[in-house]
Amino acid sequence: MLVFLVTVASWVVTALFLTVDGDVARAIKGKSQAYQDFSAFETRFASPSKDEVLFVQAQDLGDPATFAALEELVIELQLTDGVLGVMSVFSAPDPDGLALSFLAREDLAALSPADRLDLLSDRSELAAQAIAKDRSATLINVIPDLEMPAGLRLAALNDALDLADPLLTATPVGLVALQRAISSALIADQLFLAPMCILLYLAIAFVIFRSWRAALICCLSPIIGLSWTFGFVALSGIPMDPLLAIVTTVLIVLAIADGVHVYHAIIRAARKQPMRTAIGVGLQETFPAILLASITTAMAFGVLFFVGSPTLHGLAIVGPVGMGLTLIAVAVCVPLASLFLLKRGMGGRDPVGFVAMIRWSISLIK
Repeated sequence: MLVFLVTVASWVVTALFLTVDGDVARAIKGKSQAYQDFSAFETRFASPSKDEVLFVQAQDLGDPATFAALEELVIELQLTDGVLGVMSVFSAPDPDGLALSFLAREDLAALSPADRLDLLSDRSELAAQAIAKDRSATLINVIPDLEMPAGLRLAALNDALDLADPLLTATPVGLVALQRAISSALIADQLFLAPMCILLYLAIAFVIFRSWRAALICCLSPIIGLSWTFGFVALSGIPMDPLLAIVTTVLIVLAIADGVHVYHAIIRAARKQPMRTAIGVGLQETFPAILLASITTAMAFGVLFFVGSPTLHGLAIVGPVGMGLTLIAVAVCVPLASLFLLKRGMGGRDPVGFVAMIRWSISLIK
């Protein structure tokens, strides 16, 4: 009952407090020259990697109606909560110094929007990079108010984009949009990867052991160990990132392997002994090996703590803790499940191909 309650509590904590971070810059954070240069760039230009970049498309931005819609979109963005400023073709400076913005020059007022945009592209190298030659697309850079929560900023930005004229199609691009896409992909991958791994192994274990009880017993420990690990990650405040996501696969693989070892030792001992005695014998035979395997794997994760990257620091903490929690799950769940689901002599058949493999191995030695 205690195991069940802790597992359910882990699910609740994970759902409420687990954070996902798709910031790829964290992977290089530290004392490396690459990160020092990036940090200096961020400091000098007020964290431009946090800016929202919009890719605005239209049939022809030089069309008067479309040009007016673009101008309205820029004004709407400037008035949006969580926006400190907007950089667009309307912000392009006048190289002659006759006006603050090139498109605001009085001597160009008589020209059509198409001619004004073409002239802007010819006169300003910066503007030429922000608008397509055929006037089918342009970029808008939105400078965010970082004191406003990211979720609220994104909601306000989406509301502003929803008000855009149908003549325009505005799509968030850039590093911030990439980070959001990575975060969404991480969540989707975790929700897909872990259950699929468990289900796949469940099917394989059922075929190999020819027993649904065996399959269930061996699959409990990875499910519970992974649940506890995610609960720890959520409580510790360590964000889930692309590197930390590999821990899931490692824990599932090792938990399944350890569970199989313990289960097989138990059923072998149960052929001649009562189940409670067989469980003790099985743990005694296998626990030193799986403990050593867990320790060495935890050490491999732990050395990453000495690398100057917060992403690897998280991996160095979650890896060993996850290994410890998974080991506890194996040591507790496999014996308990065996005690409730198995009887003396039950499940004592060797796995498919086991006898043949042993004979083949012995023949190689001879």
